[in-house]
Amino acid sequence: MRSFRPPGAAPLPVSVAALLVCVAVALGATSVASPLSSERPPVALIGDSITWGASDTFQRVLGDRWRLMVDGRIGYRIAQQLPAAERAGRLPNRQVVINLGTNDVTNTDAPITSLIEDLRELIDRVRDAECIHLVTVNERIAGRGPAVQDRAAALNAAMRELAAGAPRIDVIDWSGALAAWEAEHPGRTLTSDTIHPNAEGNTLLAGLYRDALERCGSRAAARP
Repeated sequence: MRSFRPPGAAPLPVSVAALLVCVAVALGATSVASPLSSERPPVALIGDSITWGASDTFQRVLGDRWRLMVDGRIGYRIAQQLPAAERAGRLPNRQVVINLGTNDVTNTDAPITSLIEDLRELIDRVRDAECIHLVTVNERIAGRGPAVQDRAAALNAAMRELAAGAPRIDVIDWSGALAAWEAEHPGRTLTSDTIHPNAEGNTLLAGLYRDALERCGSRAAARP
């Protein structure tokens, strides 16, 4: 847009014009940079195909409040995501959500104690995070035999025990929320195969994450 100059007014000296340009640029830079003063706190989401499949939903539901680092790998087990935790541990991630274990209980017969040791090692890689959230495995996985459901329940119980002894760690109960929702909506489901959430399931999962991330500040304030 052309600037308005009253008729007969003398042109601005080059030095004054340059100064005004510099001021305008500075003001423009300030207006662009000001949101960075309240930058969204960083959060790492580490998981398997469940995390991978929900990544767009996580950005939609959580991205307005938190800057997300999403690392979901199809078919990965807990131990296979140690490199992701290593990467997250090198970044200033204030919170970490770990959604792993489904492939460990469905595709391996590794002892639950061994899986928890893997989980402890993964948590150790993000030890500086303010809050760490562990997501439970669905305890009603179908088509894999009753042993899988028993293993999922045992892993979830071990996660809760692990969290109970560490103030920075809590549990996001995806399995419980899934069962409660489906009990309230007979004939409907939030998964495509009792493992992977459908669109509604992803939205519910992201909502559980949001609640947990929002609780982190109050939990931190309550610590001695």
